[in-house]
Amino acid sequence: MSDETSERTVYVLEKNQREEIRAALSTYKGRPLASLRIWFDSDANDEDGQPIYRPSKKGITIARDKLPQLLAAVEGLIKAEQAA
Repeated sequence: MSDETSERTVYVLEKNQREEIRAALSTYKGRPLASLRIWFDSDANDEDGQPIYRPSKKGITIARDKLPQLLAAVEGLIKAEQAA
């Protein structure tokens, strides 16, 4: 990563056997951001034999101050699913 970008993964959700969704906090050019991105198994392993994951282009990055609105959207999805 460049000096302008820093990232910290705070949650990982297995999507399927080859993909996971990572929730991360980052800063880019001084702007605090949050992202949900799909990472995929690159078919390579590290020195411990663990799979190496790479980020895909699939995902979203938003300003951290928008997180309450994103949470409201997810809660709306949960309520709609429960009512179905």
